[in-house]
Amino acid sequence: MPAPATGTDTDGDTNGTSSGGRRRPAAPVDLPGGLVAPPTRNRVNALIVDVLLVYILALVAVQFAFIPFQHDALVVYKGGTQVGSPHPVKSDVAAQKSQLLADEKAIVAKATKPGSTPAKVEVKRQKVLSTGQLAMLSVAQFAVALALVVPASARTGQTLGKKIFQLRLVRVDGSPPGWRASLVHYGFPILLAILPPIQPIGQLAAVLLVIWFVRDPLRQGVHDKLAKTFVVTAPKRSTSS
Repeated sequence: MPAPATGTDTDGDTNGTSSGGRRRPAAPVDLPGGLVAPPTRNRVNALIVDVLLVYILALVAVQFAFIPFQHDALVVYKGGTQVGSPHPVKSDVAAQKSQLLADEKAIVAKATKPGSTPAKVEVKRQKVLSTGQLAMLSVAQFAVALALVVPASARTGQTLGKKIFQLRLVRVDGSPPGWRASLVHYGFPILLAILPPIQPIGQLAAVLLVIWFVRDPLRQGVHDKLAKTFVVTAPKRSTSS
């Protein structure tokens, strides 16, 4: 890799500064096979577009579609955190709520050290999905999220965000990504972000493995390394008169 020019940050970080103290934009990075990785700003902007697209259409819209399947349940909270699974509402709701409250308060009192203030216990009636419905919701969100990015990437190497900011996903040899590489590239972080048992840790892990490219010499996130892909510049084609 050629040595960086003076005052210009060619590894994609924002550490390069001009003599006046202003930060200079990160320059593209040369990759093997004559490929060129885009400036960090372009890739981050493309990522934001795709994340918003997936969040709005795959997470929010699908979750909204499951609202008619919700049912009433009593949920116990200790210190603002849900305790256990929701309890189906019985005929005598008031008595059931009092019993759940008393049971959890007894557990909290037993676990609280002398001189300490016990955690606040609440029982709320709210709309919830069953365990099976939650599993179906996660599957539906995952499927819709993949449908928003994988087919376009497999055919053209460009999602909506990459197309707007003139980027393209390719294999490390420069060939089109195809279905397998596109599925691994996008599927792994999306799966981490959606799986309920590991949220919000999974969401944080998904973000970290994607933005790893900022520090990687070859501009690859962890998902790129798994899929054996690069994100490269894709300038607009010039039209002949």
